[in-house]
Amino acid sequence: MNFSAKRGKISKDAITILNKDGHVVIKEDLLNLIENEKVEKIECLANLPGGAVFFLSSFKDLIKILDSKKLCYDVTFHCYLFGPKFSSAEERFEAREKVRETLKESYGPELEKEAEISIREVRDISVDNLQYCASIRWTSSENILEPPQKRSRISE
Repeated sequence: MNFSAKRGKISKDAITILNKDGHVVIKEDLLNLIENEKVEKIECLANLPGGAVFFLSSFKDLIKILDSKKLCYDVTFHCYLFGPKFSSAEERFEAREKVRETLKESYGPELEKEAEISIREVRDISVDNLQYCASIRWTSSENILEPPQKRSRISE
């Protein structure tokens, strides 16, 4: 069992390790979990900021399939990506908007209509860049699960 699972007190039975393309995992394995295994709440993490946004197109395909099959779901994708640094409150807002634009470029302009998006700063990367984490949550219209829990130290 890996360190994160132990630290998060996650049972080893709840973890499945796959050696597959992430797009295949999203489109096939997540669909199978929701459709056949009746798992309604799923969280995915892509912590490689240079390429995580490229998985958004697969989530878009997954959500279309889930909606067409009228399945109940609550899917959250924690997507790490690079964005600009800021030196003022106005620049901070602009930096977050640039991160949002990056997400919409990969998913499509309808992203904000279809999902809840929260963006937080993770760490300083270089002179010009910060690392951000965008948590994107899609829920089915008939899904009545509890709202996501907020962490007290995260603010938008």
